Amino acid sequence: MENFSLTDLVVLLSLCSIVGVQSLKVRLSQGAEIHGTCCGTIGRFLDSSVATNTTGAYAFVLGNMFGPCCWGSSSAVRGIIQRSSLFPQKVKTETPIPMASASKWLTAYVILTLINDVNYNLELDTPLHTILPWWTQQVSDPRYKVTVHNLLTQTDQFGHFTGSNPLVCNTNRSRSLLNCAKEAYENTFGQSEEKGNKVGEAFTYSETGFYIMGAVAQQVSGITSFNDIFHNTVGKQCAILRENCYFDENITYNENPFSLDPGAGLVCSAEEYAKFLWAVSSRTILGGNRKLLDEADAPHTTDQKGDEDWLSEGPFYGTPFHQYAYGHWRECKFRSCTGNFEKTSSLGFYGTYPWILRTPVITTWGIIARVNTGGFLEWKEHDYPRKIMEEAVYAARVPAETANLYRGIQDNRTESLFNRNFIMPNLP
Repeated sequence: MENFSLTDLVVLLSLCSIVGVQSLKVRLSQGAEIHGTCCGTIGRFLDSSVATNTTGAYAFVLGNMFGPCCWGSSSAVRGIIQRSSLFPQKVKTETPIPMASASKWLTAYVILTLINDVNYNLELDTPLHTILPWWTQQVSDPRYKVTVHNLLTQTDQFGHFTGSNPLVCNTNRSRSLLNCAKEAYENTFGQSEEKGNKVGEAFTYSETGFYIMGAVAQQVSGITSFNDIFHNTVGKQCAILRENCYFDENITYNENPFSLDPGAGLVCSAEEYAKFLWAVSSRTILGGNRKLLDEADAPHTTDQKGDEDWLSEGPFYGTPFHQYAYGHWRECKFRSCTGNFEKTSSLGFYGTYPWILRTPVITTWGIIARVNTGGFLEWKEHDYPRKIMEEAVYAARVPAETANLYRGIQDNRTESLFNRNFIMPNLP
């Protein structure tokens, strides 16, 4: 962007805001591009040496309650070791990539959708022994007390799998979600003795509870494929495209070791995940059920920074206290983590970072969908771009009177997400 100044960008943004139906599109010299009307200085950042020194290509979508307002991608980065076709060297906003633990937020809403549906006999406090036929019926067995709420908050006391990778299901049974859930049930309970090993009190971040959560969804819905369950619940509410966001139970272990895991197996594009963030941030998902929506974001654990050292690094930088809600984190400036907490998020091991930022002025949201096989150690490389993007979308907050402009915009914009079935939820 040698001839593209910040002043030029501001002028373009102003023109886009005035015209309303024209989307800013800037193709950068370093192999990145951005579109939208709230991109601020993101373009200059993507063209900088800081951005090009990060590891792994990424796409991003940013927005507020009126919809997405900036999106783009960058392949002008250091390369990665390509584990499989799921880890491409170039990424666009429509490119499906592994979400890893960013899957947990959506899977939690799968369960919440089943709870919200009167056709299913499921509540937050439903004990698992009343749902799963293979669950203990012995009152003296501490697993007898485990509820749906415990699974959602990871206070179920199920720990890690045995084997070389404690996050990946290791079972002698045939490979399936149900058999992995049974393996977790039989062999991983009670691994937090130092915390009292009490259901509902001790928090353990793991994958095992999400396999069990998937088995609950199978049993309650009567559907075997978790991908079908996902699209019949969250997917249907958010108009998520099946071909660009899915749990593929047929992917081999070598292609994606988390493929059967409802807590880490989602393969999704930034565009499709953004639809979910939009629906949650505008509180239109779950039919606007305020009780469930409030419960989903409520603090269900104490501050976790002391127990999970990695929380002080990467995307959590600057928000030192963290509590776990339903399948995602609350990032807070104060240990009490009450009141108008700043942010909810659900970071993934490969570098994907979705968030919703709430302030008294406006709620904004975003996702950086990143392809990086380096894992935790390279999250720090993405902290700076995340901050740049958060600041840009907040600075471009949209006044309420322009809502109608955004409602009608999908019929007028070209080169935009709206032309790929990005459907706006009904505003309250």
